[in-house]
Amino acid sequence: MILSILVIAGATGAFGLTAVYFVGKSILQENIGNEFQHSAQETSKNLSRLFKQKVDETHALSIAPLVLDLLTQSDAHDRSPHSADQDPLEQIRKEWKEERPHAILSEKLLTNPVSHHLQFLHRKLGRSDKDVGTVVIDQRGIALAATLEPKEIYFGDRPWWKSVINASEGEVYISEIELSSPFAEGSKNYTISIAVPIYDPNGPKPIGAILTVQLVKSFFELVTQVKLAKTDHTMLASSDGNLLFCPIFLVKNHTLQPELVQKISQDHPGWGMTRVDVHYPGAKSVNGFAPVVIKNAVPGSFGGDRWFIFTSQNPEETYAPIKTLLLWIAGSGLMGIGLLGFFCFYATSQLIRPIKELQKGAKRIAMGDLQYRLRIETGDEIEALSSEFNQMAEKVKASYAGLEQKVDERTQDLAARNKELSSLYIIASLLNTSLNLKELLDQALSATLKIFGIEAGVIHLLDEAGITLNEISIYGMAARLQNSSRKNHDETILYRQVVQKRIPLSFSDNSLKEKPFKESAFPYFITIPILSKGKALGTLSLLDKAPRPFLKQELDLLIAIGHQIGVAIENSQLYGETKRLDQLKSDFVSKVSHEFRTPLTSIKGFVEILLSYTDIPSEKQKEFLSIINQESDRLIRLINDVLDISKIEAGKVIWRIEPLDFSELINASAKTMQSLVEAKKLQLGIEIDSPLPQVLGDRDQLTQVLNNLLSNAIKFTQRGQITLLLKRLNEREVLAGVRDTGIGLPPGELTKIFNKFYQVAHAQKDLPKGTGLGLAICREIVHYLKGEIWCESTLGEGSTFYFTLPVAFPAPGEFERASSLEIK
Repeated sequence: MILSILVIAGATGAFGLTAVYFVGKSILQENIGNEFQHSAQETSKNLSRLFKQKVDETHALSIAPLVLDLLTQSDAHDRSPHSADQDPLEQIRKEWKEERPHAILSEKLLTNPVSHHLQFLHRKLGRSDKDVGTVVIDQRGIALAATLEPKEIYFGDRPWWKSVINASEGEVYISEIELSSPFAEGSKNYTISIAVPIYDPNGPKPIGAILTVQLVKSFFELVTQVKLAKTDHTMLASSDGNLLFCPIFLVKNHTLQPELVQKISQDHPGWGMTRVDVHYPGAKSVNGFAPVVIKNAVPGSFGGDRWFIFTSQNPEETYAPIKTLLLWIAGSGLMGIGLLGFFCFYATSQLIRPIKELQKGAKRIAMGDLQYRLRIETGDEIEALSSEFNQMAEKVKASYAGLEQKVDERTQDLAARNKELSSLYIIASLLNTSLNLKELLDQALSATLKIFGIEAGVIHLLDEAGITLNEISIYGMAARLQNSSRKNHDETILYRQVVQKRIPLSFSDNSLKEKPFKESAFPYFITIPILSKGKALGTLSLLDKAPRPFLKQELDLLIAIGHQIGVAIENSQLYGETKRLDQLKSDFVSKVSHEFRTPLTSIKGFVEILLSYTDIPSEKQKEFLSIINQESDRLIRLINDVLDISKIEAGKVIWRIEPLDFSELINASAKTMQSLVEAKKLQLGIEIDSPLPQVLGDRDQLTQVLNNLLSNAIKFTQRGQITLLLKRLNEREVLAGVRDTGIGLPPGELTKIFNKFYQVAHAQKDLPKGTGLGLAICREIVHYLKGEIWCESTLGEGSTFYFTLPVAFPAPGEFERASSLEIK
């Protein structure tokens, strides 16, 4: 059996090695070919970008204003000292070859402003080599400016000149790689020349060209320095078979085999297998290739040929991974076969092992190790016996576990109750240390987070109107600004649901369509309502970075803490309300005392004068008695106003709310005040829309509102008109108002005038004085009737006091019930 196993293993290993070799070799060739193709393609793109950069630099020089001015103003006759009968071009070429005229022409060529500008740019770019330079040539082919002295001044007979001067705008000429330069004799550096046409801004044709000569060093380094492994090379070749750039051979010093040229000179990137590699001929090599694409190159560029990037690698390195893999697999296979033989032999000595394992397990179970289980899988009677032992141990363990579980459950329950009572005591102690709401909530939130081991939390409370939730206390994270972002919108929906439903919500609730806090540092949350006497006061949210499920006991504790916080909030609010009422009481007593003292002082002063002097003329006595009478009336009005507003605020006024035709009340008030209006020679107008619904109100109280507003308008209007207004505002309200053309009010006084005892300070000292309670009484009456009152005024032009009243629209038979409830 052992021999059969070894034979089968050996045959399987040999077949596997053969399959791995051929499949692996094919995959390796494809992967390396794709990698070489990508490398050649990227190198081609980088070389094209470098050419574009050099072309852009040359083009930038061609559009310089100095260059354009020089070309448009060039004139061959200005440059020749001889007569105009001679051919200017021939004359200039002749002079260039003569020593003295040559010196004059060379000086003019190198010292004009354009040449200085170009020389400055070359120095700035670090181009100091004698073979590198720039020359500006006019449309006749004559050099007008240069960074270095060229070998010839006339370029019109160069092969590329016609292509450049007739090129369309945007086209460029790029030469082949040359061991020569227009600027130096016997150049030893390979160069590439770039020429672009220069166009007249006002004409469609070129007026010249600019030629720059570049060293091939930067192009050579860009190509040859690309390496993927130790023996691979990246090279540049021409379609005529010349090897232009190579890290081993000199520039243009090697010719490629036609088979290799045909393989790499494709119009698109790719890879292939050849046996005519540049550096490794005879072996089957992988070559990646890609064409060098230069857009807008004029015909004749690159010497009329095309350039290609291609790669080469030593086949030994190419196939080294597959050979290494085969060696490792073969070695591992031989080792495996040896181990297999050893273990097959060793297995025969292990037949007694299950019996020893059974004996060992029986002893451990008998000694009380109920966790130990026999693991024997022999498929015979020994395995059946071990199963019986395991079942016996499981039953004994279950008996012990049941007892331990009951003890643990009771212990956990006692610990939970103890924690709950301790936590509630801590929270209650903290809540009783201060009546300051912010300080109280900060302490409660911090203690709650420590109790549950939560990192962050926030408390929101409803405002007095019960509409807006405000962030009061926050712990563990920076305070968030309230804005209209989606995040705060989702959080507001969460808080609203908790307040309205009065139930806790957490990140696992399916009722939340949009999960709040999901984009924050604390995406997991639980939010409970803060309640007091069944009323929701706000929310308490606990936030954490990781999901934290709450047990029922923990949730009950958290809800109890929320109730404690609610009671503490209500106590704090009651304390604040008590302080506010005490302050209002003190302010009221102070203001009433002041208002009573003023008329009483005046009455007492004039009475003392009348009692102290017997020789007062009768006219003076009448004047003093008249003042005493006026002050007495003022005192009576003040007492009546104080009693009225005190009754309203104390809720002791008997309201008789019923449907009223408010237009009748307006007409009645107008008739009552008509005499006062006529006494001041004012006009009294009434503007009432028709038809109007009835309003809900108290006839006597609304009459007092109208009389107070009319009295104020008459007092502070010296000329013009007073108008009573009434119109329908919407389906539920009507709008009434009193408009005058009096002295008006400053903008800052429009809300203060409804405060008790408040009187506007006017520059005019002779204006009548009131009690300062009339508008306060109006406000209390209108607010009780579910309306609003306000003032709109322009200083010096007049004021308008508006107030709204609800429309009476209950169905017949229901109004009596609604009215009785309101009265109650």
